[in-house]
Amino acid sequence: MCGIVAYISKKDKNILNKAILSLKKLQHRGQDGWGICYLSENSLKVFKKEGLIEDSSLSDFSDIIIAHTRYSTKGDFNKNNLQPFVFKNVALCHNGTIFDFEEKKEILLKNGFAFESNSDSEVILKWLFYKLNNLEKSSKEDILKILENDFSLNAYNVIILFKDKIQIN
Repeated sequence: MCGIVAYISKKDKNILNKAILSLKKLQHRGQDGWGICYLSENSLKVFKKEGLIEDSSLSDFSDIIIAHTRYSTKGDFNKNNLQPFVFKNVALCHNGTIFDFEEKKEILLKNGFAFESNSDSEVILKWLFYKLNNLEKSSKEDILKILENDFSLNAYNVIILFKDKIQIN
């Protein structure tokens, strides 16, 4: 039981405070810690903090944000397990539990992927890269198929932020 927030604004370039306020409203869904990933100056920036959500010193401007408040179901309680997870130019927030993530993680480890956490959500992000790298051309439809077929997920419990066009291959 986590809370996920996403904002995209074409007019307002200062939505970090709105995202933090929204996370505060979802804080009852997870009090282990929280994190925000946003696009600023053409790069993904990540801020993570253990404990309750508080006003932060984030002063950047962004018009696209994903954020997460964590309630532990898989993985230890530590800062490394806080979301969003970022790999290359993609960030991911996930709400739910992946029951077969250990076997997928073993496959990824054998194929040279490293992990910073013991969270099942980080496995989702790296599994997407693993699967999409085997495609000649990838699209958002391919991502949805992988999420639905390999993890029994739907778009309502995963939010993915791309820095730019999908450049996974």
